[in-house]
Amino acid sequence: MISSRYALPFIVLAVMALVPTLMHSYAGLTSEDGRSTQAIRDSFADLRSDETNRKAKWVKKTFESTDWIERTYENREGGPLLLFVGRSYDPKRLYHHPELGLLSGSDLEALGTVELAQKPGRPIHLLKGKSAEGNADLVVYALLYEDQFVDNPYFFQLKNALSFLFQARKPMTLFFVYDASALPERALEDSRAVFLLNEAIDDFLSQT
Repeated sequence: MISSRYALPFIVLAVMALVPTLMHSYAGLTSEDGRSTQAIRDSFADLRSDETNRKAKWVKKTFESTDWIERTYENREGGPLLLFVGRSYDPKRLYHHPELGLLSGSDLEALGTVELAQKPGRPIHLLKGKSAEGNADLVVYALLYEDQFVDNPYFFQLKNALSFLFQARKPMTLFFVYDASALPERALEDSRAVFLLNEAIDDFLSQT
């Protein structure tokens, strides 16, 4: 039996534990921002796209996402660029090595994040590898939560852990570009992959 002098603290703690449980496990409260990946244009400059054959069931299982696109963009300059943009209320599904899901079997080295002068405040996660033809496999991706770009997603989630408990869930957005035929001698800021990544992000953010 609990002593009466501990009753109030016990009730407070119980309510604090109950509120997030009701919000997330039972009510499933989410907050929409009116943006959709489907509104991202299917062409940028001379890059034209086609939809891939990625299955909605696979994306739901892998990223817990129902709002996503995956396209290949191509021009005369090189091979196709893969663009995947997905939104999920389970951020870890997106930020925990997305390349392992989207590019199964690829041998890529994570090189941290970079910020380019053309887009300050927009950290780009960078991965590189080497293809059999001698070209560089290049992956660039960015993570967006509300209007904030995320550099270190683990620190981001830890920093916001308490507020996440007591507010409706908001989606994280992953913008992911893969170029299997990137030119090694070309500067990153001039690469087609970075161009497509920034264009897709800007187009997405332009939605009101």
